[in-house]
Amino acid sequence: MSGPFEFIPDQVSIQITDQAPQNDEKYIFLSIESVIVYKAYNQDFGPMSIQQTYDFVKILDEQLKQRGQKILILYCSSKPSAYSNLLALLCLYLVVKGEDLKSVLTKLQKMPQYVPFRDISNGACPYGVTVDDLVCAFIKARQKQVHIPDKFTSAYISLQKGNISEIVSGKLYACPSPIDPQHVLYKQQPLSPVIFTKAFKELGVKALVRLNDSYYQRSDFINQMIRHYDLQFPDGSTPPDDLILKFFKIIDDDNCVAVHCMAGLGRTGTLLSLELMRKYEFTAREAIAWLRLSRPGSISGQQQSFLCGIEDRIKKLGVKKQLQIVPKYTVFQIDNIDDFEENKTVTRANVNKRRGKTEPKSGGLGLPMLKSRKRGAEV
Repeated sequence: MSGPFEFIPDQVSIQITDQAPQNDEKYIFLSIESVIVYKAYNQDFGPMSIQQTYDFVKILDEQLKQRGQKILILYCSSKPSAYSNLLALLCLYLVVKGEDLKSVLTKLQKMPQYVPFRDISNGACPYGVTVDDLVCAFIKARQKQVHIPDKFTSAYISLQKGNISEIVSGKLYACPSPIDPQHVLYKQQPLSPVIFTKAFKELGVKALVRLNDSYYQRSDFINQMIRHYDLQFPDGSTPPDDLILKFFKIIDDDNCVAVHCMAGLGRTGTLLSLELMRKYEFTAREAIAWLRLSRPGSISGQQQSFLCGIEDRIKKLGVKKQLQIVPKYTVFQIDNIDDFEENKTVTRANVNKRRGKTEPKSGGLGLPMLKSRKRGAEV
């Protein structure tokens, strides 16, 4: 037995034990380990989703009302995953109740060491999402109206509704790939386009971005007045610069967008994290943490280090640097994030001059100025 460790003074403590304690004159004991359960994909064990966090808030509020003058002790088994999840839920409870970042982290620092949350990939995981990350992400999401509690709904997370997760309130959604009922994969993932067109209309989604292979017809959505874009890149990989820029342009043009790969976790979570960094001032760690809360299992393997490595470059774009890529008039490829500089235009001749080429002069395209880059510089 370990603890109890006081978490909320005179109200809530944590205890680690494999034996169910009995209530006495001073303490009331409660375990939520079998009540709020994380559904693992592989070796991952959490964190709990946003909806599960709110479920925990309701349970704890009710228990605190009934405790009288006794101390409520939340206990969990000695499994490291059980303690990590309980600690995360308690910290997020404080955020929901309005405590500021400093106050929550001060309480967290007094608790025993815990195991950070890993991804869904096989083998060793060098990157861990910490409780600090989750707290910072939740606070940032509320501050930037990425998450609006009164508008939040998890009604579409069921397979019957399309397994759709809200990432940015009323603006960005993540989901798995729709699959035509005639396709061989439909038995494995029975999510027909009809399910999504109905849900998207209810959610106000205006455009759908596909990142994986085609398992349905684009016309299934276009005929329902939902714009459709294809930005495929390999499963488990990270997006190249030109694809990232095209994705940002789509987001800038369409007010409400849904994104999917096959499962709606890795590639989808990676691109949506980039948008959180660009427009909503999330750090890479906050973005990854928010995706894990919003859509458990999101972002794995190399995608985690990729997001941390590209963070500074993405933030340089910022919300004011709208990308003026118009395919009909583009005569040269703008394919590097670092090439963008705000409030400058360039002609094809000037661009080619920067690239060491000589081309006839032509009219301006209204594109942001390209900055020169040394060969071999980090991309």
